[in-house]
Amino acid sequence: MVNQLRGEVKIDLGGKEYIARLTIDSIIRLEEKEGESLIKMASRLSDADMTTAKIVSILHLALRGGTGKDFTESEVKKIVWESGLANSMKAVGEVLSASLMPESFAEGNVEAG
Repeated sequence: MVNQLRGEVKIDLGGKEYIARLTIDSIIRLEEKEGESLIKMASRLSDADMTTAKIVSILHLALRGGTGKDFTESEVKKIVWESGLANSMKAVGEVLSASLMPESFAEGNVEAG
């Protein structure tokens, strides 16, 4: 079950449903890795100006945060490839939207450590 107060969203990748979530810690890691803000990434996505590498980076953190499973980057690349880039971009849009909502910064959205 999806908990929207924690910033979780259900995404469909290749006919399989996953729960995805970016925590505040994963957002910070993503921004540091990519060298731009989450808002800028969302803007790039809406302009269809996002690399496949960035799609994989976002989904990698979001799938780990939502499912609790320790996905490897290789596993996420395979999921993206099998799902298709258009589907994967749609999923990234859903994840970024959920992360930008005020509810996603509610208590419990910070990783321990």
